[in-house]
Formats: sequence, C-alpha cells, structure tokens
Amino acid sequence: MREIGCMVVSVSDSGRRPGCESILQAARSGIQSDPSIGRHKAEIWLEAPNCGKGCIRADAGVCSRNNAAGQHAAGRKKMETPVRSINLANLETAFWIARLGSFTAAAQRLYTTQPAISARMRELEAALGVKLFVRMGRGVEMTMEGRRFLEEAEPIFQQLEVLAASVSSGLAAGGTVRIGAGNISMSWFPAMIRHLQQTMPELTYDVEIDLAGKTLQKLEARKLDVAIVAGPIESEKLSAVRLGYDRMLWVASPDLLAQHWAGNLFEFLRDVPIWCVQRESFYWLDAMRAIVDGGGNPRHFHGISNMAAARQLVLGAGGIGCLSATMIRQDLDSGALVPIPELIQGESVEFSVACVAEARSSHIIGQVMEAARKASTLPQTAD
Repeated sequence: MREIGCMVVSVSDSGRRPGCESILQAARSGIQSDPSIGRHKAEIWLEAPNCGKGCIRADAGVCSRNNAAGQHAAGRKKMETPVRSINLANLETAFWIARLGSFTAAAQRLYTTQPAISARMRELEAALGVKLFVRMGRGVEMTMEGRRFLEEAEPIFQQLEVLAASVSSGLAAGGTVRIGAGNISMSWFPAMIRHLQQTMPELTYDVEIDLAGKTLQKLEARKLDVAIVAGPIESEKLSAVRLGYDRMLWVASPDLLAQHWAGNLFEFLRDVPIWCVQRESFYWLDAMRAIVDGGGNPRHFHGISNMAAARQLVLGAGGIGCLSATMIRQDLDSGALVPIPELIQGESVEFSVACVAEARSSHIIGQVMEAARKASTLPQTAD
C-alpha cells in the first residue's frame, strides 16, 4: 500500500522476513527515487506483526501533501528511527584510505587490522547511505560520492588535527585553569603566573581563595583543576608535589603589647581578642590548644576566614593572631609585628600543590604544578 506522502509496508508472517531496518532502507530508496514526490517530508510506516517493535516510522524523504500517516497508524505505537551518527574513527579511516590508496595501508597507518578497516567502512557507508570506495585490483578508488563526501569533510578532519596538536602542545595550550589557593601562597603566586604566561600564554585562570579543607573538597569534586594547600594530603584520589614548609606564629603589634602586657601571659590572654582562621583550618585545634594551655579565655576566640584580613586586624592592634610566618616575614623584620612572649608557637606545616590523580598526565596541569614548585619561596626544610 502506498500514498504520496506516506508509505505503509506490511510484512507477512509467513516465510522468512527480512530485518526491519532492511525494509525501511528499501522503502526509503523507493520514495526518494520517485520523481513524483515533492520537497516536503514523507514517512514510512513498517507494519511487522511479530517483529516485537510494533509499528515503526522512519523519515523517508519529501512529500508535497499533508502527512496522513497518523490515519494508518491509529492505535499503534510510533517510534522515531534513530539518526545514525558518523563515528570520528570511521571518518579518519576513510581519509587514510583515500590518502594511501588501500585498506591494508590504512590499517598499518592506524595500527589496526584490515578486517577492522573494512568493518569501519561498512559502518560509515551504511550511515551515509552511499558507497565511498570500490576495489580496483589490490587497491581502491573513490566513487564520485566518496570524493564529494571527503572534500566536504576535509575541513572537519583538519580541525580535529589542529585540536589534537593544540592540546598536546604547551605553547599552543589554551583554555581556563581553575586554581584553588590560600592567602599564604599569594606572596609568590604572581611569580608563578608570570612563568606560566611565558610558557603557555593562551591560558586564562579562575582563582579561588579559601581554606585548605574546602579547597581539597572542591578539587576532589573536580570543581578545581589545581589546589595549593597547607596540611597533609591523604586522599588516594589526589596527586601532590611538596612546595615547602611554613610555620604558624602567634603575634601581636608592639602597641597592643605595650597596652596589655604586664609580664604575665595568663593575664594577657584573658584580656585581649584572639584571632585565628576558622575551625575548618587544619591548624585550628593546635592553635587553640596553645592558647588554652597559656590561660586564654575561650570567650575571646574569634574566627576569620581570610588570613590577610586577620593580619590587618593584628597590625591595627585589634588583638593577637595566629599568622603564617611566610606572610608576615616583612612585618617581623620591620618590627611591625612581634611574637608573643612565653606563648608556645606552632610547628612547621607542609604545603603542597595537588591535582586529581587521573589529571596528572595532563600537559597543562603538569606545567601549572611545576610552575608552582619553582615559584614557591617556602623553606624546603621544617624548623
């Protein structure tokens, strides 16, 4: 049964039935080759009583009349035939066959077997619905359709080659690298960026400043590409390179000490505001233990998420603070900040640059981590 705009093919239960897809392809060819059909969409309906798929509709070509397929398929289950995609591996195979002149040469170039090359071409030709190559002796020749297809697809193949080269080349590397870091690393972070601008000038950066614990969580969740953090990295999901060591020091401004220090640590700690990076930081417990052991008042503990801001508070005599020795090195040298007498200072802390373990092989990630290692001014040994 056939109408302009719609084809209904009934498959008998008797005898040996061809596959549904073969019938659809045959129907497509019939409609597309019929010059009486105009330039609007036509449909094929396949009625196969025992095929297990019900009634299948496939785009067949074009039609000049309103589609009447719904009348033929009333009460039946309709399914769109999936559009076949072109596999990039198959596309690459076709190019190498055309360039080298045989399936065997293409197989050697692509490090596979001749049967695998043949299978790829069958799949590609089936997706396109045309023959791309014909065998001529031991070689192959492109058909007219094959030459046209490869000429049209050549820019796509060239873009893929350029893309592959840009990803593997550091000089051509581009894109955005998401870096998580803390305030402590900001003293040498500019040197790291200057180095990367020389080696990979096309890179751009999204930098997030946060506590080490939160930064590592984002890294494991792949919301960051690289993290520069303090404290131990114990997760097997991450790969890290040591940058050096830092030390957390309890310090105050000379003005604050002049106002509140009377030679007694216990009385001093009971009287002044105490600033420390929030509880999520890895050194919070050790820092607070030192204060409590010295007689500090827990009600005077103040949390702050930004160490640079804590430094400003301490410089302004707004209390004492537990700050990075690297960050306040110049303040200590100039006398703007001084260690608090008699208070036990923190131990050395290891700093690392880390990435997700699977990403360590990335050229770009590797270069960023190496730039961090070279730029770091942290001492390489613990005190």
